[in-house]
Amino acid sequence: MMIASTLLAIAMVAFAAMLLPSSSSLYGGGSSSKLQNLHGTDKQNIDIDGVEQRKLLAAVGSTDEEYCTIQLDTILHEDPEDVEDEEMILCEMDKTSTHAGLLLEFDMDESQTKEMKHMIKKSEVVPSKSMMNIKGMKINKKIHIPPGLLMKDKISKQKNNNVKKAKKNNPKQLRSLQETNYGTKIGDRKTLVVRVTDVNGKVIDNATEVSDNVFGTYGDAVTLKSQIEGCSMNRTIIIPGGIPEHESLYSAPGVIDVNVTIDITNCDTFNKNTWANAAVTALQEKIGNGWTAPGEYDHIMIAFENSAHYYDTNEPKCGGSWAAFATGDGWRSVYRYHFYKFVGVQVHEFG
Repeated sequence: MMIASTLLAIAMVAFAAMLLPSSSSLYGGGSSSKLQNLHGTDKQNIDIDGVEQRKLLAAVGSTDEEYCTIQLDTILHEDPEDVEDEEMILCEMDKTSTHAGLLLEFDMDESQTKEMKHMIKKSEVVPSKSMMNIKGMKINKKIHIPPGLLMKDKISKQKNNNVKKAKKNNPKQLRSLQETNYGTKIGDRKTLVVRVTDVNGKVIDNATEVSDNVFGTYGDAVTLKSQIEGCSMNRTIIIPGGIPEHESLYSAPGVIDVNVTIDITNCDTFNKNTWANAAVTALQEKIGNGWTAPGEYDHIMIAFENSAHYYDTNEPKCGGSWAAFATGDGWRSVYRYHFYKFVGVQVHEFG
């Protein structure tokens, strides 16, 4: 109970801070396009469905992307008093990209990692606002940065001007740029929970329980919905799902079930971000019609069962004692085991 109380206290402070103005953007939609120059292979004039295109390019690695938006994921550990939060630097692929809907890690050397962290610390790069030119880079599960490349040379000057101008002329505007997107998203917040089943059939609570634990659909009085709405004095309203076109896909209000081919207990192949992208890919395929995440949803929660629990000493604990992680200025959050239903964790990741 002490861990849960600590997490809830942290989350309430985080959500109180999030009710500040800032700008935001949502990605949605998708369409078929033509593939060209896959590692020197001429693929011109091949029209291909968006989902199949993403599968093909994921296999061979694409080189035709233009820009991605730099993001920063924060990893929350099960006992934040014992282990400090960690961070992952990612890039969100454009809605027109063949990797649309995915946040990809950078494959970069030590000096490049240090440079990127320095630029973020100095606000020369602002996650969710600054964009990076990745044209010509190999992309599959990661964005492969050529050795020796200076990261600053790939930060889009044109697309980063608002950050630089704010830093120079208006410190308050810069602070606004650094605040969460959810600061301006007062009103209805369409929220989806993706309930993931792995290749061995491992899955969290049934869909009805998940909906109740997150939205209070069947009587749970203390949930993400109740706390966000209460803390915001009903300026922010959490809507379970809320997309009429997806009603037939909901296993319970606000919950969609997907299956992935990942073994979540195999620590040899473990990667937090790969898990998340596999779930998003499965969601996009299930919804179909070229839909790409987040689409019309304001927030998507991805919940894995994963028996690797902090207190289960006989179970594998892939990646250490992490409970959840989320993009600090974005739409995606990911939860392991029963932490999706800890209200403190829910609110912390939502903010």
